[in-house]
Amino acid sequence: MAVLRRLEIAGLFLHRGVVILSVLALVAGCAGYQTNRPDVTKSVQTMLSENEYAAALETIELVKPSHPDYKRLAGWRETIEKNARAWEAEIIHDIEQMIAAGQWYNAELQLNEGLRKLPKSDALQQSRSRFLSRRSEHLAAINHELIIARGRGLPAEIAALEKLATVDPRDSELQEEVDRRHTMLTEAQRGLIDCGRAALAVGQTERALECLTIAQSIRHSREVDGLLAASQKSKTAKKQQVKAAAQKREERDQTRKIDELRSAYKKSLQNGDLNTARKHLDTLLKQQPTKALRQESVRLDQRIQRRVERSLEDGRKLYTQGDFQGARAIWVAALRLDPGNQELKDNIARAERVLKKLKTLSDDQQNTN
Repeated sequence: MAVLRRLEIAGLFLHRGVVILSVLALVAGCAGYQTNRPDVTKSVQTMLSENEYAAALETIELVKPSHPDYKRLAGWRETIEKNARAWEAEIIHDIEQMIAAGQWYNAELQLNEGLRKLPKSDALQQSRSRFLSRRSEHLAAINHELIIARGRGLPAEIAALEKLATVDPRDSELQEEVDRRHTMLTEAQRGLIDCGRAALAVGQTERALECLTIAQSIRHSREVDGLLAASQKSKTAKKQQVKAAAQKREERDQTRKIDELRSAYKKSLQNGDLNTARKHLDTLLKQQPTKALRQESVRLDQRIQRRVERSLEDGRKLYTQGDFQGARAIWVAALRLDPGNQELKDNIARAERVLKKLKTLSDDQQNTN
């Protein structure tokens, strides 16, 4: 009997194989027949009007060079491929819009339609993978909301039902409803514990604490105590990591700013712009009051003092030569380096008085003429 059974099974598989081969042969024959028909061009146009780009390209591929429309159809290939890519992009865009609107079912229908017409599209295959992953996340979020709602709401419902049951203890239906809610609450607590454990495993400490806190409020459990402690420890560790990372970023930013200030300070010195150099160095001293920078500040003050003294002397020379405007300009520039220098202020005031008198004399002479 066993031998006969094996023979029957073998015969069945053989029969199915013959049927499959026959169908494949029939399909191939139909395709060949389709591409050999004189109206194949019309068939391709119909496919394109229905966005059946893959079918159109496959049909053109099977057209033989001896067909009268062979060159014409071969010339369509590039345009069809371009239109297929554009339609593919449109499908993906529509899917994203539907997902954003929460129309997950319609998005899946659109995606399946796109893959039916472009089954070899890598972009659509990738879109499908992203869709499935995002839908899975979306469903998980909804389930999370549901289990949280049950964990928070069922205790109040049970308390109200138990009050009703005390009014008439003989009401068996009401008692059954109370028992059913207790069962639901037990299941909800188990779900909350699983939720907390899963969230803790992937580092979602806030979600873990939310689920486990509600689970513990339903019924105290050592298991939940341990998970809560682990969640709190993970939360503390994560805070410390975030704080440490923020501190490192701040230190990097501070180092970068100091390096930029040092570079700007050196450039100002090279350009002889001592006033700007002093501003940069003062900023550096506020952020990094090191001994080296204080010594550099002393050297800069000495350099500024030498520049001021030289400016005083240069200004005097111009002044004695009668170039009062030139002398004033030199002294004004030096005063920006040493704003408290009284000698510079006095010299500038004297030069301005002379310039004012000269202008008055010049104006009187013009009026006389």
